[in-house]
Amino acid sequence: MSAEVQQVTGKAHPFADLFPLLEPRALRDLADDIAANGQRSAILLYGGLILDGRNRWAACRLAGVEPRTEEFQGTEFEALKYVCSLNLHRRHLSESQRAMIGAEMAPLPHGGGRKRDQAANLPLDPVATQKQAAELLNVSERAIRGARLVKEHGSPELVAKVKSGQVKVSAAEKQVRAERINGGARKNKKQVALSTSHDLAASPPGVNPVPDALGAPEQAIADPAAPADSTSAAARAKHQFDILWRETLKWGGGDDLVLHIEKRITEWRT
Repeated sequence: MSAEVQQVTGKAHPFADLFPLLEPRALRDLADDIAANGQRSAILLYGGLILDGRNRWAACRLAGVEPRTEEFQGTEFEALKYVCSLNLHRRHLSESQRAMIGAEMAPLPHGGGRKRDQAANLPLDPVATQKQAAELLNVSERAIRGARLVKEHGSPELVAKVKSGQVKVSAAEKQVRAERINGGARKNKKQVALSTSHDLAASPPGVNPVPDALGAPEQAIADPAAPADSTSAAARAKHQFDILWRETLKWGGGDDLVLHIEKRITEWRT
């Protein structure tokens, strides 16, 4: 094995890792072909890492053949463009799969050998902007933004399904947004339950102000649903908590809901 290949030791460049590897059976077929006919195309290196040819590298190892390599000459962006061009012609990737690749591509910092967690400590610009990634992959910037939302907030299972083409990125984005909204509403409801249950019990008797949930002008009116024994602190607290619960369900969450609840509690305690 040459010294150049020994230096590489099969490590892939981050640009190459944007695209999936062959399935084990297909890799075995490639290894058998290389064993019978030799390595037809050289493995392309960039900065000592495999830019193109990860499957050929693995197949050569399986076949017991010394990998043949060449060095790519060009800028980082030219290397990225080259990898995208090759893989988009080789593979039948859906728009959603390409969008997920774009979501991975746009944040890549300069310097293929550096880890992404190092980028937080260094003033590095991405190799490709979101617009450039969209152009390279023939997808819209909107699709890449949706894919990034799925990548950052979706479950690993959902991300894997989009990458494999089982789920469209638009459907996955809707699911993630719905889960985030529902999760925020559940969190707000829990906070309301914990923070108001004991405070409301201390509210003085009297008429409950019931402003419109959407912020209409407030009027101090008697709630028709108030219990008959509204002079009881416990009954009054339960009634007021029920009001907050219904409004929480109606509003769904957000900072406005929190401010509204705080205003409610202040009014009931004055």
